[in-house]
Amino acid sequence: MAKIVIVNRNSSKFATKIQQILNLFYRFYNFICNKKLYKIISISIFCCVIFQLIKVYFIGTSKIILTLLDVLSVIVLTVPASVEIYNIQEKKKQIETIFPIFLKDISSGIIGGMSLPMAINYASHNDYGVLTKPVKKLSSKLSWGISFEKAFFDFAKETKSKLIYRAIATIIEVYRSGGKIAEGIDKVGHSSFKIDALKKEQRATIYSIILRGYIIYFIFIIVLMGMIKFLIPELIIPITTNYQTINKINSLIDISKYGILFLHIAIIESVFTGLSIGKLSEGSIVDGIYHSVILGLFGYIALVFFI
Repeated sequence: MAKIVIVNRNSSKFATKIQQILNLFYRFYNFICNKKLYKIISISIFCCVIFQLIKVYFIGTSKIILTLLDVLSVIVLTVPASVEIYNIQEKKKQIETIFPIFLKDISSGIIGGMSLPMAINYASHNDYGVLTKPVKKLSSKLSWGISFEKAFFDFAKETKSKLIYRAIATIIEVYRSGGKIAEGIDKVGHSSFKIDALKKEQRATIYSIILRGYIIYFIFIIVLMGMIKFLIPELIIPITTNYQTINKINSLIDISKYGILFLHIAIIESVFTGLSIGKLSEGSIVDGIYHSVILGLFGYIALVFFI
């Protein structure tokens, strides 16, 4: 019997991991399906191709011009999409902050003698910032006769917040069971408020770790630059007075190849450092994308102009 229990536990852990991976892919799919983000990525790719075509025209001219065109291509390709992802994540945080207030207004209306649709309709006249539009849609759907469950699940999907989706699922379960809906909504709102407060406290606590991650990466780039400038030339030139040997070695070994190798290492390091910072600070890898872009741009620009 003990062996069967162990297998079940292992199976449940495996199922949890699979669910986490599926959730990650689902969130990535939601980002890709975002029409505004899709347009920004398309325009960025088009502009990047234009810069590369201009670079082809300038081949054989000054190296500085070619480097500037490469840097502009990378900036155009990464910065606009990263800014949009940052705005999406910030909007989601604002929604999660305002959501408990919305639930409190609904529970207050029900306690005051209103029905649930009336309480939501009354609350829809309030200003909830970025949450106002989804609330008005929810109220309209209920007034059109759409079922409570479908209207609330559509509301949760529109917010694209895991926290709100779980809260809505709990409210629907209370509604199905025939319990005190006002008390249930109030408790869910109180729990959502506590979770949001804990997230803010976590961000404040983790700030030093984020700063440390940036400092470590900057030091890493400086070390790479020092290696390209001072260490590698000393290693590839033998200690000899035979200048013909030195010239032969320099002709066989191109130091710039090491610079390109270090550039690739810096970009890979920036990607994983940024994603780690996002996971630690916000609990999501998606939140680390703009950190990766910031670090990657710094490393790319520093090494490209230094090589």
